[in-house]
Amino acid sequence: MKKILAIAVLMAFCIVAVSACASEKKVKDTDGDGIPDGIDVDADSDGMPDMQEAVMGTDPFSASSFAFAESIEVSIQTTNTSEEIAEWR
Repeated sequence: MKKILAIAVLMAFCIVAVSACASEKKVKDTDGDGIPDGIDVDADSDGMPDMQEAVMGTDPFSASSFAFAESIEVSIQTTNTSEEIAEWR
C-alpha cells in the first residue's frame, strides 16, 4: 500500500511539474492572431510577408517598420476594340 501511495504522489508531482513547465514556455505570437511566429508568414500583420521584409531590410516582427520605394512605375495596358476607339474620337 505504501508503494502505491508513493507512486501516486510521485505521479502527481510529475504532472504538476510538467504543467508548470508547459505554461511557462509560451509560444510567441507577435500579432496575436493565434498563429505562432514560427509558422506565421506575416508575424506582425502589416500585410507584407516576413520573407519579403527580411529581404527589404525591415523588421518582420514590427508593424511600424516599413520600406519606402524611391520611385514607383505604373504600367497600364488596355485592350480597346475599334468601336471603343471610335467612341473616344
